[in-house]
Amino acid sequence: MALKPTITFDKDVFFPGDEITGKIEMKLTKDLSARKIEIKFINETVTGWTRDGKPVSSAALQKGNEVHLQVTHQVWTPEDEKNILPAGEYEWNFSFELPKDTQPTFESNFGCIRYVVGINIDVPHFLDEHRENAVTVATQLNLNDIPNITDPVKFQAKEEMICCDCINFIKKGNVQFTIQVPKSGYVAGETIHVQGLIENHLKAKIRAIRGALVRKTVTKSDPKNVDKNYRKNPNVGGFDDLHDKLDRVLFGAVEEVVDIPIGADHEFSFNIAIPAIAPTIRNNSHIHVEYAVQIAAIADSMCIVESLGEAPIIIGTVPIGGRGELSYVPSARGDLDTQCAADAIQRFGDKFVPKYPIFKNL
Repeated sequence: MALKPTITFDKDVFFPGDEITGKIEMKLTKDLSARKIEIKFINETVTGWTRDGKPVSSAALQKGNEVHLQVTHQVWTPEDEKNILPAGEYEWNFSFELPKDTQPTFESNFGCIRYVVGINIDVPHFLDEHRENAVTVATQLNLNDIPNITDPVKFQAKEEMICCDCINFIKKGNVQFTIQVPKSGYVAGETIHVQGLIENHLKAKIRAIRGALVRKTVTKSDPKNVDKNYRKNPNVGGFDDLHDKLDRVLFGAVEEVVDIPIGADHEFSFNIAIPAIAPTIRNNSHIHVEYAVQIAAIADSMCIVESLGEAPIIIGTVPIGGRGELSYVPSARGDLDTQCAADAIQRFGDKFVPKYPIFKNL
């Protein structure tokens, strides 16, 4: 008999040092054979992808798994050796204390950081009945505690680029970027004012410039899962699809149509709005999350070719000066993170979308 216990939390978002509280409700229409009922809390990081670099949701294809915290409470045992859980309505309150050094909830294509409460009914001689639900845990990354966070950022880069077309076949050259932003730290709800210069040293003109905020997520394997016989063939960023995964996601993209001839330069200016997204994450051994302002030069070629310049920034959860109206809203990524979305439906019966802070009136 399939049971459907419901797990609800007392609030949508919890913080370091909080107690994650809520209740589990269950209704039995007839007696059930059971040895015990346990409620478990687990905070874990999971990464995974196939050998060809595609997202997966199967535990058999996991690349990394680290349990940060796990607590189990036994809430029911039978009165005698008959192991009978009587029909009726049941309700159990739960409370699990979070440490003060927790990491933020995070969902991505190739890995996630989750906080999960589950109930397990130990059924003799049959499959156990199990149910789970996830909740958001938010951490504080206070921009005011980071030295030089208000200093302007000026970043220069040169990227080699190949343009090909049917007539001249291959054309080589480079694009030089100068990117400037007023500071290096932001929170969701702010707008990044970016300006700079593009110098076209290609053998083709540049027809468009795109500005965006890019999230770069590196997910890693456990050392025990590394194939020592695999000959590493690094892709862009120095990662390979077997042991590490580099995933780029753009936010707030804006584009300007231009006509930059060969050998010319062009000044640009963009305003990039920051939606509700995860903060910068650097304290997890399997998942690292960094952000940058990205400027792309799109060449006038038979191929759609982009040359990228990026200026790194930090996304925090406490704004500079500590002002602004704060609310927590669902992640701007929604259900687009395929690996974790598929896994959430399998485990929780629904998509799990974390909530992140966003500010108004900064």
